[in-house]
Amino acid sequence: MSKLMTAEMLVGKALTSSTTSTAFQRLNDEQIRTFLRLVVDGLNVMSADARMVNVQAPEIDMANIDIVDGMMTGGLGATAQVQVADEVTPVFDGITLAPKPFEARLQFETTRLPLWNIEGAGLERTMDEILATYYFNQLEEVFIHGNTAGANPAGYATGMLTTTDGWITKAQSVGHVYDHGAAYVRPFLFESMLDNMPVKWIGNEAARAGFRFYVPSQIERQYKYWLKATRQTALGDMQLTENGGIAYSGIPIVPVPKMHTDDAGVLTQSATADGLSYALLCQPSNKLIGFNPEMRVFKHPRDDGKVTYVNLWGEYDSGFYNEDAVVVAVNVTPTVDPTVAATA
Repeated sequence: MSKLMTAEMLVGKALTSSTTSTAFQRLNDEQIRTFLRLVVDGLNVMSADARMVNVQAPEIDMANIDIVDGMMTGGLGATAQVQVADEVTPVFDGITLAPKPFEARLQFETTRLPLWNIEGAGLERTMDEILATYYFNQLEEVFIHGNTAGANPAGYATGMLTTTDGWITKAQSVGHVYDHGAAYVRPFLFESMLDNMPVKWIGNEAARAGFRFYVPSQIERQYKYWLKATRQTALGDMQLTENGGIAYSGIPIVPVPKMHTDDAGVLTQSATADGLSYALLCQPSNKLIGFNPEMRVFKHPRDDGKVTYVNLWGEYDSGFYNEDAVVVAVNVTPTVDPTVAATA
């Protein structure tokens, strides 16, 4: 039986194991998958239920095949042949994952700090674990909001959100886009997203149950508030008494802390509005995280011994397997209508 590993054990393997023959330690393929699954502290949501792909190359092309409706001939005579124009024509499509390097570096003072804290020497191990968790929390934002044509927000490190394109950026490029026009949070938002999804993916209740609305935590909370403020049904009353999740048309609404609520407008709101957000409709397994085979953890002292550096390094990218089964809502004001709130 394989041994179950906790997040702390994986961090310990990488950060506290050392030999005289190597300057860094590695987390391999399965350890990276396990660690990403374990580091779920409320911030890692969209990456936690995504499908991980070990690229093992500078990039990987993943093909998929679709056939449009109506490509079946009827009523031909016994010896008649299907015409060329009526032949089934498969549509070959695909996506490319090209992992790029992301790293985090921590400087740990080793003279006084280990002595002047309640954990003593154990503080260094604690900081190792905090850095590893922080690294994957930051990757969650990269996977969601990366934009190679954009700019880093003020205070962000070089290249964090400009090295790869995240799910929101790719959905706007290759998926189905619904422009909410800076309107407020209300059921029309989710209904309009469903209207933009091809019916073949959500044609029945069972199919819809496999999808998720990924929204900023604020939008999920504001939608609950809308249900309370307009409660005329048991669902509205339930929001007053229960802390459980909510759904629209059988599709769970998933709050994502790392989704932005203060972005500039696009499309109809381009250069005219800010403080806007997004929502994403897709299947969890349709979200892909591409990574190269190993993650490196490099830990070494400065030459004077007063400081220890810890570097975490890995290569990652994100995308969708089936781009036709993705809808993104843009230009969403992440609050309810003030007139509704005033009557609550």
